Amino acid sequence: MKDKIISQKLILNDVDSKVIITDGEIEAFYNEHKRDYLTGAEKVEVKAIFVKLPEDASLTELTDLKRRALWIMAQLKNGESFDRVVEKYSDEPLRSQGGRLGEFTRGAIIPPLGNKAFSMKKGEISEPIWLHDGAYILYLENKTPDSFRPLSEVRGEIKERLFKQKKEQVLNEWLRALWDMASVTIK
Repeated sequence: MKDKIISQKLILNDVDSKVIITDGEIEAFYNEHKRDYLTGAEKVEVKAIFVKLPEDASLTELTDLKRRALWIMAQLKNGESFDRVVEKYSDEPLRSQGGRLGEFTRGAIIPPLGNKAFSMKKGEISEPIWLHDGAYILYLENKTPDSFRPLSEVRGEIKERLFKQKKEQVLNEWLRALWDMASVTIK
């Protein structure tokens, strides 16, 4: 027991006292590992106008769909309210829902719509997005960024983690130095 206490004191004096964690290191670690402290993922709330493409559509029907979508875009650019355009020109099922497509986190909606929605700013209207079932014109109603635990809340956790990492390095160096200083001769 006595030897154990002596070795712990020795390690405490020679190793732990040499491990110093600065505020800059804590902040750098936090910034590099910020995703570890995520409390809420980025979300978008999206409304859409949907212009449906009939099954087995002919080239004429496809052309008509593109004209209709572009005409709807022109109405929006001329100042027509998005909600009013949804009521007048959107096809079901979005018309009956007031154009509400939903609230989504990244990856929860099909990629062409998700990529566009997450690249938009609040209140922005997209150009038509062409999919196999028709065209979508998106309106970004709201965007909530990722939320993270604040640095002040996780500072102690990070300091402890960095201390363990640095202590292991310093302890290994200390043991290597002791080994190098020890002279063992075999006769």
